[in-house]
Amino acid sequence: MPNSCNSGGDNFTQDNKLVLPKFWTNIYTFKPSREDRGNSSSDEQPFVLDWPVHMVRLTQKFRPPHNPNHEGIDLAGKINTPVLASHKGIVIYAGQGFRGYGRMILLQYNKTWATLYAHLNGYKVKTGYRVKRGQLIGFIGQSGRVSGAHLHFELIKEKQPIDPLSMLPWKAKVALNQAVKRGSYIDE
Repeated sequence: MPNSCNSGGDNFTQDNKLVLPKFWTNIYTFKPSREDRGNSSSDEQPFVLDWPVHMVRLTQKFRPPHNPNHEGIDLAGKINTPVLASHKGIVIYAGQGFRGYGRMILLQYNKTWATLYAHLNGYKVKTGYRVKRGQLIGFIGQSGRVSGAHLHFELIKEKQPIDPLSMLPWKAKVALNQAVKRGSYIDE
């Protein structure tokens, strides 16, 4: 039986749309630093997403037919497996204030892109930290509503969840085709 969570349908979704709690609006819109404001949109580098863990075993896809409110992907792993920032950005939330998600981190790249990392066992960052792509931010755990140790990973574009597999490196297709069918591991 795959590890899974039903993160959608709690505090974040309504009619398959992301609904942010009132206090999150203040967190989600941060004031850019001088460094962030210095780049015009034409000078910005394209958003690039990396896998948040080195060993990937995909146990639940984005909005599968049996769980259409699941607005991320689940990546199984052992407790305390390192979780890495999939992109550079600012940690706009690190805590456990959302029912079902357990310990989670929300990392914002810019006003368009953000990622969410849930069910963590612990954090290596705090709200307000700037992180680099590939930096250790936490550890896989079993916090929140889960059936086993895994990372629930969401990609958010313009405050709406989208399928992270559409943006992950080429191994995303391998992970989708092999890991879901056979439960095999993909080593990056």
